[in-house]
Amino acid sequence: MVIARASRQDDAGIVFKTHANYLRAFATLAAGSIHNRADEIYDRCATRIERSGCLPTKQLAAGLEQVQTSLQHAWGTELLMSLSTRISNEDELVRLANTWLAVQAYYCIYHGTQAVVVAGGHQRPISHPKTQQHFCNVWGSRDISVEPWTLLATANGLRNLPGGVEIDRDVKPLRLFEPTAAWSLACKALETTRKKLVDEALKTARVEKRHDEKRRWETEETARIRAGRRPRKTPRRTLPILTPQEQNTRKDAVRPTSLLDYLYRLRLRTNYVDAAMFVEGPSEPAESIEVRKCLRILAGTTLLLCEMAVMRRVGKATFIKWMLDWKNTNVPSTVTGGLVARVETLTASVCP
Repeated sequence: MVIARASRQDDAGIVFKTHANYLRAFATLAAGSIHNRADEIYDRCATRIERSGCLPTKQLAAGLEQVQTSLQHAWGTELLMSLSTRISNEDELVRLANTWLAVQAYYCIYHGTQAVVVAGGHQRPISHPKTQQHFCNVWGSRDISVEPWTLLATANGLRNLPGGVEIDRDVKPLRLFEPTAAWSLACKALETTRKKLVDEALKTARVEKRHDEKRRWETEETARIRAGRRPRKTPRRTLPILTPQEQNTRKDAVRPTSLLDYLYRLRLRTNYVDAAMFVEGPSEPAESIEVRKCLRILAGTTLLLCEMAVMRRVGKATFIKWMLDWKNTNVPSTVTGGLVARVETLTASVCP
Protein backbone atom coordinates (compact mmCIF):
# COMPACT_ATOMS: atom_id res chain seq x y z
CA MET A 1 0.00 0.00 0.00
CA VAL A 2 2.86 2.38 0.76
CA ILE A 3 4.34 1.74 -2.70
CA ALA A 4 0.96 2.21 -4.38
CA ARG A 5 0.36 5.50 -2.57
CA ALA A 6 3.84 6.75 -3.49
CA SER A 7 3.14 5.89 -7.12
CA ARG A 8 -0.13 7.86 -7.08
CA GLN A 9 1.62 10.86 -5.59
CA ASP A 10 4.40 10.67 -8.20
CA ASP A 11 1.81 10.56 -11.00
CA ALA A 12 -0.15 13.44 -9.46
CA GLY A 13 3.08 15.40 -9.13
CA ILE A 14 3.89 14.99 -12.83
CA VAL A 15 0.40 16.02 -13.91
CA PHE A 16 0.34 18.93 -11.47
CA LYS A 17 3.73 20.26 -12.56
CA THR A 18 2.73 20.09 -16.22
CA HIS A 19 -0.51 22.00 -15.78
CA ALA A 20 0.98 24.42 -13.25
CA ASN A 21 3.51 25.42 -15.91
CA TYR A 22 0.82 25.68 -18.60
CA LEU A 23 -1.21 27.97 -16.32
CA ARG A 24 1.88 30.01 -15.47
CA ALA A 25 2.62 30.40 -19.19
CA PHE A 26 -0.87 31.65 -20.07
CA ALA A 27 -0.94 33.96 -17.03
CA THR A 28 2.48 35.37 -17.93
CA LEU A 29 1.35 36.14 -21.48
CA ALA A 30 -1.75 37.87 -20.11
CA ALA A 31 -0.17 39.76 -17.23
CA GLY A 32 3.42 40.32 -18.30
CA SER A 33 4.41 39.07 -14.86
CA ILE A 34 2.18 37.29 -12.37
CA HIS A 35 3.93 39.25 -9.63
CA ASN A 36 2.59 42.62 -10.81
CA ARG A 37 -0.18 44.31 -8.86
CA ALA A 38 -3.74 43.71 -10.06
CA ASP A 39 -4.21 47.31 -11.20
CA GLU A 40 -0.96 47.16 -13.20
CA ILE A 41 -2.04 43.92 -14.82
CA TYR A 42 -5.47 45.24 -15.78
CA ASP A 43 -4.18 48.58 -17.05
CA ARG A 44 -1.58 46.81 -19.18
CA CYS A 45 -4.19 44.43 -20.60
CA ALA A 46 -6.65 47.24 -21.33
CA THR A 47 -4.00 49.17 -23.24
CA ARG A 48 -3.06 46.14 -25.32
CA ILE A 49 -6.72 45.32 -26.01
CA GLU A 50 -7.60 48.88 -27.07
CA ARG A 51 -4.58 49.19 -29.36
CA SER A 52 -5.10 45.78 -30.99
CA GLY A 53 -8.27 46.64 -32.90
CA CYS A 54 -9.96 43.46 -31.66
CA LEU A 55 -12.91 45.25 -30.04
CA PRO A 56 -16.22 45.77 -31.89
CA THR A 57 -17.63 49.22 -32.61
CA LYS A 58 -21.29 48.68 -33.48
CA GLN A 59 -23.67 49.18 -30.55
CA LEU A 60 -26.37 46.67 -29.66
CA ALA A 61 -30.03 47.69 -29.82
CA ALA A 62 -31.68 44.58 -28.31
CA GLY A 63 -30.95 41.57 -26.11
CA LEU A 64 -29.53 43.63 -23.25
CA GLU A 65 -31.19 41.58 -20.52
CA GLN A 66 -29.42 38.35 -21.48
CA VAL A 67 -26.11 40.15 -21.87
CA GLN A 68 -26.47 41.56 -18.38
CA THR A 69 -27.49 38.18 -16.97
CA SER A 70 -24.45 36.43 -18.46
CA LEU A 71 -22.15 39.13 -17.08
CA GLN A 72 -23.68 38.76 -13.65
CA HIS A 73 -23.09 35.01 -13.76
CA ALA A 74 -19.45 35.65 -14.64
CA TRP A 75 -19.05 38.24 -11.89
CA GLY A 76 -20.75 36.00 -9.34
CA THR A 77 -18.48 33.08 -10.16
CA GLU A 78 -15.42 35.31 -9.93
CA LEU A 79 -16.64 36.62 -6.58
CA LEU A 80 -16.72 33.04 -5.29
CA MET A 81 -13.11 32.72 -6.41
CA SER A 82 -12.19 35.90 -4.53
CA LEU A 83 -13.97 34.79 -1.38
CA SER A 84 -12.39 31.33 -1.39
CA THR A 85 -8.89 32.80 -1.59
CA ARG A 86 -9.58 34.96 1.47
CA ILE A 87 -10.45 32.05 3.75
CA SER A 88 -6.95 30.78 4.47
CA ASN A 89 -3.44 30.34 3.12
CA GLU A 90 -3.11 27.04 4.99
CA ASP A 91 -1.59 24.60 2.52
CA GLU A 92 -4.21 21.85 2.70
CA LEU A 93 -7.09 24.29 2.20
CA VAL A 94 -5.36 26.00 -0.73
CA ARG A 95 -4.86 22.61 -2.40
CA LEU A 96 -8.52 21.74 -1.97
CA ALA A 97 -9.66 25.18 -3.07
CA ASN A 98 -7.58 25.02 -6.27
CA THR A 99 -9.58 22.00 -7.40
CA TRP A 100 -12.67 24.22 -7.48
CA LEU A 101 -10.89 27.38 -8.59
CA ALA A 102 -9.93 25.59 -11.82
CA VAL A 103 -13.62 24.89 -12.44
CA GLN A 104 -14.68 28.40 -11.46
CA ALA A 105 -12.04 30.03 -13.68
CA TYR A 106 -13.46 28.15 -16.65
CA TYR A 107 -17.03 29.20 -15.85
CA CYS A 108 -16.03 32.84 -15.41
CA ILE A 109 -14.79 32.88 -18.99
CA TYR A 110 -17.64 30.66 -20.20
CA HIS A 111 -20.26 33.17 -19.02
CA GLY A 112 -18.16 36.15 -20.12
CA THR A 113 -17.91 34.65 -23.60
CA GLN A 114 -21.66 34.15 -23.74
CA ALA A 115 -22.16 37.81 -22.85
CA VAL A 116 -19.92 38.81 -25.76
CA VAL A 117 -21.74 36.46 -28.15
CA VAL A 118 -25.20 37.76 -27.23
CA ALA A 119 -23.94 41.35 -27.34
CA GLY A 120 -22.86 40.60 -30.90
CA GLY A 121 -26.45 39.87 -31.87
CA HIS A 122 -26.35 36.07 -31.66
CA GLN A 123 -28.37 33.60 -29.62
CA ARG A 124 -26.75 32.51 -26.38
CA PRO A 125 -24.86 29.24 -27.02
CA ILE A 126 -26.31 26.49 -24.84
CA SER A 127 -23.43 24.02 -24.77
CA HIS A 128 -19.75 23.95 -23.91
CA PRO A 129 -18.54 23.10 -27.45
CA LYS A 130 -20.61 25.89 -29.00
CA THR A 131 -19.39 28.44 -26.45
CA GLN A 132 -15.80 27.31 -27.02
CA GLN A 133 -16.27 27.62 -30.77
CA HIS A 134 -17.61 31.16 -30.33
CA PHE A 135 -14.55 32.07 -28.24
CA CYS A 136 -12.34 30.95 -31.13
CA ASN A 137 -14.47 32.81 -33.66
CA VAL A 138 -14.64 36.07 -31.70
CA TRP A 139 -10.98 36.35 -30.75
CA GLY A 140 -9.03 34.10 -33.12
CA SER A 141 -10.67 34.44 -36.52
CA ARG A 142 -8.80 37.62 -37.48
CA ASP A 143 -5.09 38.18 -37.92
CA ILE A 144 -4.74 40.03 -34.64
CA SER A 145 -2.46 39.04 -31.79
CA VAL A 146 -3.62 39.80 -28.27
CA GLU A 147 -2.01 37.10 -26.22
CA PRO A 148 -3.09 34.70 -24.96
CA TRP A 149 -6.70 35.04 -26.16
CA THR A 150 -6.22 35.17 -29.93
CA LEU A 151 -3.73 32.29 -30.02
CA LEU A 152 -5.20 29.13 -31.59
CA ALA A 153 -3.99 25.63 -32.42
CA THR A 154 -5.50 24.60 -35.75
CA ALA A 155 -5.26 21.74 -38.26
CA ASN A 156 -2.72 23.89 -40.13
CA GLY A 157 -0.63 24.80 -37.11
CA LEU A 158 -0.62 27.77 -34.75
CA ARG A 159 -2.64 30.86 -35.60
CA ASN A 160 -1.98 34.47 -34.52
CA LEU A 161 1.51 33.79 -33.28
CA PRO A 162 3.29 37.18 -33.26
CA GLY A 163 6.11 37.70 -35.69
CA GLY A 164 9.50 37.11 -34.17
CA VAL A 165 8.23 34.62 -31.60
CA GLU A 166 10.06 31.31 -31.94
CA ILE A 167 8.48 28.18 -30.49
CA ASP A 168 10.60 25.48 -28.90
CA ARG A 169 8.93 22.24 -29.94
CA ASP A 170 11.02 20.36 -27.39
CA VAL A 171 9.97 22.49 -24.42
CA LYS A 172 9.65 20.38 -21.26
CA PRO A 173 6.60 21.20 -19.11
CA LEU A 174 8.19 19.49 -16.09
CA ARG A 175 11.17 21.82 -15.90
CA LEU A 176 11.36 24.87 -13.67
CA PHE A 177 9.29 27.63 -15.30
CA GLU A 178 11.18 30.30 -17.21
CA PRO A 179 9.29 33.36 -18.56
CA THR A 180 11.13 33.00 -21.86
CA ALA A 181 9.36 29.64 -22.33
CA ALA A 182 5.87 31.07 -21.86
CA TRP A 183 4.97 31.09 -25.56
CA SER A 184 6.29 27.58 -26.13
CA LEU A 185 4.43 26.20 -23.11
CA ALA A 186 1.17 27.96 -24.03
CA CYS A 187 1.39 26.60 -27.58
CA LYS A 188 2.11 23.11 -26.29
CA ALA A 189 -0.91 23.34 -23.99
CA LEU A 190 -3.16 24.27 -26.93
CA GLU A 191 -1.69 21.68 -29.28
CA THR A 192 -1.98 18.86 -26.76
CA THR A 193 -5.53 19.97 -26.03
CA ARG A 194 -6.38 19.80 -29.73
CA LYS A 195 -4.68 16.38 -29.98
CA LYS A 196 -7.10 15.09 -27.36
CA LEU A 197 -10.00 16.35 -29.47
CA VAL A 198 -8.45 14.71 -32.55
CA ASP A 199 -8.03 11.41 -30.71
CA GLU A 200 -11.67 11.53 -29.65
CA ALA A 201 -12.76 12.30 -33.22
CA LEU A 202 -10.73 9.38 -34.60
CA LYS A 203 -12.17 7.00 -32.03
CA THR A 204 -15.69 8.17 -32.90
CA ALA A 205 -14.91 7.65 -36.57
CA ARG A 206 -13.81 4.07 -35.91
CA VAL A 207 -17.00 3.36 -33.95
CA GLU A 208 -19.08 4.81 -36.78
CA LYS A 209 -17.16 2.77 -39.35
CA ARG A 210 -17.80 -0.42 -37.38
CA HIS A 211 -21.49 0.47 -37.21
CA ASP A 212 -21.57 1.04 -40.99
CA GLU A 213 -19.82 -2.28 -41.64
CA LYS A 214 -22.30 -4.08 -39.38
CA ARG A 215 -25.24 -2.44 -41.13
CA ARG A 216 -23.89 -3.40 -44.55
CA TRP A 217 -23.38 -6.99 -43.42
CA GLU A 218 -26.93 -7.16 -42.04
CA THR A 219 -28.32 -5.78 -45.29
CA GLU A 220 -26.38 -8.36 -47.31
CA GLU A 221 -27.42 -11.14 -44.92
CA THR A 222 -31.09 -10.20 -45.22
CA ALA A 223 -30.81 -10.35 -49.01
CA ARG A 224 -29.04 -13.77 -48.83
CA ILE A 225 -31.73 -15.27 -46.61
CA ARG A 226 -34.48 -13.95 -48.82
CA ALA A 227 -32.73 -15.62 -51.75
CA GLY A 228 -32.92 -18.93 -49.92
CA ARG A 229 -29.31 -19.16 -48.76
CA ARG A 230 -28.29 -20.43 -45.34
CA PRO A 231 -27.78 -17.85 -42.58
CA ARG A 232 -24.18 -17.04 -41.69
CA LYS A 233 -22.78 -16.68 -38.21
CA THR A 234 -22.68 -13.05 -37.11
CA PRO A 235 -19.02 -11.99 -37.11
CA ARG A 236 -17.39 -10.56 -34.03
CA ARG A 237 -16.34 -7.05 -34.94
CA THR A 238 -13.42 -5.12 -33.49
CA LEU A 239 -12.90 -1.43 -34.14
CA PRO A 240 -11.72 -1.11 -37.75
CA ILE A 241 -8.61 0.79 -38.80
CA LEU A 242 -9.20 4.08 -40.61
CA THR A 243 -7.58 4.68 -43.96
CA PRO A 244 -5.08 7.57 -44.17
CA GLN A 245 -7.66 9.59 -46.08
CA GLU A 246 -10.33 8.91 -43.45
CA GLN A 247 -7.91 9.92 -40.70
CA ASN A 248 -6.95 13.16 -42.41
CA THR A 249 -10.58 14.05 -43.09
CA ARG A 250 -11.47 13.64 -39.43
CA LYS A 251 -8.36 15.45 -38.19
CA ASP A 252 -8.95 18.44 -40.46
CA ALA A 253 -12.58 18.66 -39.29
CA VAL A 254 -11.58 19.16 -35.65
CA ARG A 255 -12.01 22.83 -34.78
CA PRO A 256 -9.22 25.05 -33.46
CA THR A 257 -8.52 25.12 -29.73
CA SER A 258 -8.04 28.19 -27.55
CA LEU A 259 -7.39 29.13 -23.94
CA LEU A 260 -11.04 28.34 -23.14
CA ASP A 261 -10.62 24.82 -24.52
CA TYR A 262 -7.53 24.30 -22.38
CA LEU A 263 -9.36 25.46 -19.24
CA TYR A 264 -12.24 23.11 -20.10
CA ARG A 265 -9.73 20.27 -20.37
CA LEU A 266 -8.41 21.23 -16.93
CA ARG A 267 -11.94 21.45 -15.58
CA LEU A 268 -12.74 17.91 -16.79
CA ARG A 269 -9.53 16.55 -15.32
CA THR A 270 -10.06 18.06 -11.90
CA ASN A 271 -13.76 17.15 -11.85
CA TYR A 272 -13.69 13.63 -13.26
CA VAL A 273 -10.30 12.26 -14.28
CA ASP A 274 -7.78 13.19 -11.61
CA ALA A 275 -9.26 15.08 -8.67
CA ALA A 276 -6.05 14.46 -6.69
CA MET A 277 -3.93 16.55 -9.05
CA PHE A 278 -4.12 19.79 -7.05
CA VAL A 279 -4.30 18.01 -3.68
CA GLU A 280 -1.49 15.47 -3.92
CA GLY A 281 0.54 16.98 -6.78
CA PRO A 282 2.30 20.02 -5.24
CA SER A 283 5.60 19.34 -3.51
CA GLU A 284 5.54 22.58 -1.50
CA PRO A 285 2.93 25.20 -0.44
CA ALA A 286 4.30 27.94 -2.71
CA GLU A 287 3.33 25.91 -5.79
CA SER A 288 -0.34 25.87 -4.80
CA ILE A 289 -0.30 29.58 -4.04
CA GLU A 290 1.15 30.27 -7.48
CA VAL A 291 -1.48 28.14 -9.23
CA ARG A 292 -4.18 30.02 -7.35
CA LYS A 293 -2.73 33.33 -8.51
CA CYS A 294 -2.52 32.17 -12.13
CA LEU A 295 -6.13 30.98 -12.17
CA ARG A 296 -7.32 34.32 -10.79
CA ILE A 297 -5.23 36.25 -13.31
CA LEU A 298 -6.60 34.24 -16.23
CA ALA A 299 -10.19 34.63 -15.04
CA GLY A 300 -9.80 38.37 -14.35
CA THR A 301 -7.88 39.38 -17.47
CA THR A 302 -10.13 37.36 -19.78
CA LEU A 303 -13.20 38.86 -18.17
CA LEU A 304 -11.67 42.29 -18.73
CA LEU A 305 -11.41 41.45 -22.44
CA CYS A 306 -15.06 40.31 -22.49
CA GLU A 307 -16.21 43.33 -20.48
CA MET A 308 -14.51 45.77 -22.81
CA ALA A 309 -16.12 44.07 -25.82
CA VAL A 310 -19.55 44.18 -24.20
CA MET A 311 -19.05 47.82 -23.20
CA ARG A 312 -18.41 48.67 -26.85
CA ARG A 313 -21.62 46.90 -27.82
CA VAL A 314 -24.02 48.25 -25.20
CA GLY A 315 -22.45 51.66 -24.61
CA LYS A 316 -20.23 52.82 -21.77
CA ALA A 317 -22.95 54.42 -19.67
CA THR A 318 -25.11 51.30 -19.68
CA PHE A 319 -22.20 49.00 -18.91
CA ILE A 320 -20.82 51.15 -16.08
CA LYS A 321 -24.28 51.26 -14.47
CA TRP A 322 -24.59 47.48 -14.66
CA MET A 323 -21.12 47.05 -13.18
CA LEU A 324 -21.51 49.48 -10.28
CA ASP A 325 -25.04 48.36 -9.42
CA TRP A 326 -23.94 44.72 -9.24
CA LYS A 327 -20.78 45.51 -7.27
CA ASN A 328 -22.57 47.70 -4.75
CA THR A 329 -25.33 45.15 -4.25
CA ASN A 330 -23.32 41.93 -4.12
CA VAL A 331 -19.66 42.48 -3.24
CA PRO A 332 -18.71 42.77 0.46
CA SER A 333 -16.78 45.92 1.28
CA THR A 334 -13.79 43.82 2.41
CA VAL A 335 -13.32 42.26 -1.05
CA THR A 336 -10.79 44.09 -3.18
CA GLY A 337 -10.19 41.54 -5.92
CA GLY A 338 -12.20 40.40 -8.92
CA LEU A 339 -14.48 42.98 -10.50
CA VAL A 340 -13.61 45.54 -7.81
CA ALA A 341 -10.00 45.60 -9.01
CA ARG A 342 -11.14 46.30 -12.58
CA VAL A 343 -13.63 49.09 -11.90
CA GLU A 344 -11.10 51.88 -12.31
CA THR A 345 -9.60 50.36 -15.45
CA LEU A 346 -13.01 49.85 -17.06
CA THR A 347 -14.22 53.31 -16.07
CA ALA A 348 -11.13 54.89 -17.63
CA SER A 349 -11.39 52.75 -20.76
CA VAL A 350 -11.65 54.58 -24.06
CA CYS A 351 -15.14 53.72 -25.21
CA PRO A 352 -17.97 55.57 -26.96
